[in-house]
Amino acid sequence: MGFLGLTSPGTEEGDIVVIFSGGITPFIVRESKSVAGEFTLLGEAYVHDIMYGEAMGSGHVETFLLV
Repeated sequence: MGFLGLTSPGTEEGDIVVIFSGGITPFIVRESKSVAGEFTLLGEAYVHDIMYGEAMGSGHVETFLLV
């Protein structure tokens, strides 16, 4: 999408940037390779132009299991 950001060490291509409902900080999650629909929280991220709630209400909303 062309956003510039900084992530936690260990972040890999294919990891997903999420903002939890009511939150303002983006986080990085990784989907489990063995169990569909399960995700692991990797850490916080800085993504220019979506910090401080700017992206809330403008994207896809999904419910998922965080392990």
